[in-house]
Formats: sequence, structure tokens, C-alpha cells
Amino acid sequence: MTMDIGELERQLNNHQFYHIIDLPGGLKTPGRPHFKYMWDLVIESLDTIDFKGKRVLDIGCRDGLFSFYAEEKGAAEIIGIDNLISTGAVELIIPARQSKVQMVEMNVNDLRQETFGTFDVIIFAGVLYHLRYPFWVIKKLQECLKPGGVMVIESGILTSMNQYPMMFCPAGEVKGPYDPTSCTFFNVTGMKCTLQSMGFIDVKLDSMIRHAGDGHERLKTDNASLDASFERKIGRAVFSATKASSAVNEQWVDDYWDGVQNPEVLKERARAGKVKAHHGKEAIVKDLTKD
Repeated sequence: MTMDIGELERQLNNHQFYHIIDLPGGLKTPGRPHFKYMWDLVIESLDTIDFKGKRVLDIGCRDGLFSFYAEEKGAAEIIGIDNLISTGAVELIIPARQSKVQMVEMNVNDLRQETFGTFDVIIFAGVLYHLRYPFWVIKKLQECLKPGGVMVIESGILTSMNQYPMMFCPAGEVKGPYDPTSCTFFNVTGMKCTLQSMGFIDVKLDSMIRHAGDGHERLKTDNASLDASFERKIGRAVFSATKASSAVNEQWVDDYWDGVQNPEVLKERARAGKVKAHHGKEAIVKDLTKD
């Protein structure tokens, strides 16, 4: 059913919106333009994906900007999940756009493969840096992605110290750059290593912005340009990665990381000499606590 433009204008005032989304009659939702620079980074990455006929999962969907984008690009089915579902999206945007996007209120920590099945594309924007258990969630998302499927991640990021895989976890006396729920900031190297360790290939840093004063600076994404300083610099970044069709790591390593320690495999590795005990002199420890 087509919604009357006058009624649509009236209803816009009954909801709060985060995203700025096109509506019929040249109208738009009055979202938060301050965050448009982040959304634009995600759209740049989504522009490289063929959505035609694909199943898409949009995590932390809010008002559905990326869900509706995927629908416009030909996605066959789009499911968006969020801790707090957008009533504006459900009651106004979806009907006004005559959209087939489905929105479900749920926490990403509760997501399992059996919840909705598997997807060709997962959009994971603005959520990762809020998670206290990020590795658990990334593993669950990997299981919800079809082999050959693509995941796009946008997150707060530690833009410096990139010679090492690192994560900045502010808590307690160590204050973070955002509100207290923002507790996990991978650096670029740490994010790439994490995705590769969990069965992803073609891991790319698509774009990165560093917060600078009252504005933002767009940074180069090639390895030679990555900041290796030990200053704490925070920004936003978008990564894309493809789920491998076969094991990226040795199978026993994947099993070990997943908590599956096969005693027979471990014994065989020991017999083959791949795992050796430390022999020789007693280790010497120099006590630096004494003057």
C-alpha cells in the first residue's frame, strides 16, 4: 500500500532516526549527518559487491541504510538485526519504500548459524568495537557465512602501532576515546591477523580515517603507509574479507583454537618430532626488582 506523502511527513516527526534514508516524494529521514562520513566508507566497500540474488545479513542495522542499499542493488533477501529495533524503520521506512527487508530485534552474541541459515554477504558496521568478546562474535559470523561469501566490517580502530597485531581495550582507569561501551579497538594488523586466523582470505583494508581535532583525516591503506608510531591514535576503518572454501590454517591448528584437542593427533605430532620438550641447562632468571 502506497503511503500518502502528507501522512509520511507527519509520521517522520513521531520517530527518532540515526540514518539518513531516501523516502518517496523526495523526503529523507532526519538522521545524524555527523556520522555520514562513516556510512560513506561502508557504501564504498559495498559498491564492489554483486548483490544480485544474494542473501544478506546486516548486523547492527539501526534504521537500515545498508539493508536498503543491498535491496536496491538486487539482493534477494535481507535480514537486519539490532539490540533495539528501529520503530521508525519498521513502521515507516519499510512500508513507505515497499521494502522486503526484515528486521529482527536480537543481540549479535545470540546469533547462530541455525538462527537464519547462512548468507552470501554479512554487513557488520559500527558494532565490533562495542564487543567485550570480539573473537567469539567473529567466529559465529564466520559460521553464518557461506564459503566464498563476503563480510564487510566497519569499526573504531587503533590506527597506529601497526608493526604488531594489537588490540586496545580501554576500561577502568584507562579511558577510551568514545563512551564506556567502546571497549575493543583492533589495529589494522590485528584485525587482518584475526580474520586470517578464522578462515578468511582476501582480507583487505578498504578505507581508514583518523580522528584529528574537530575533524577527520583520510589515510592511505597500503602497508607502507600504515602508522607504526607508538602514539595512541583512533579512527574508523572498513575491512572486507572472503570466507575460504577450505582450511586456511592447518586443520589441527583450527581444531586446537576451537578447543578440540585430539590426543591421538598430539601424540603423533610428538612422535614425529614436531613438538619437542625444552632440554639443556636450567633457565637463569635475572631479578630486576632488586637494586
